[in-house]
Amino acid sequence: MLHVRKKLCIGCGSCAQVCPTGAITLLKKAKINLSRCINCHWCVAECPQGAIQEEIPTISELKFEFRKFHREMGQLYIKLSQLESRK
Repeated sequence: MLHVRKKLCIGCGSCAQVCPTGAITLLKKAKINLSRCINCHWCVAECPQGAIQEEIPTISELKFEFRKFHREMGQLYIKLSQLESRK
């Protein structure tokens, strides 16, 4: 799992420009949407500050991401079901 070290990030946006899935957004600092990240590590190679690094997630972080993903998939299923019922 990739992680942005906020103290090192200068907000240049290089990482967001090379991300093939658009998983990185930029406000003042880079933020990685882990549900869209495919771990290609292009952002790691591109970052001039070395602010993006691999981080081993905790069990609670993995559970949180799983629940979030499960919710998103449930919402998608509902939307697809609604579209199917209109046919």
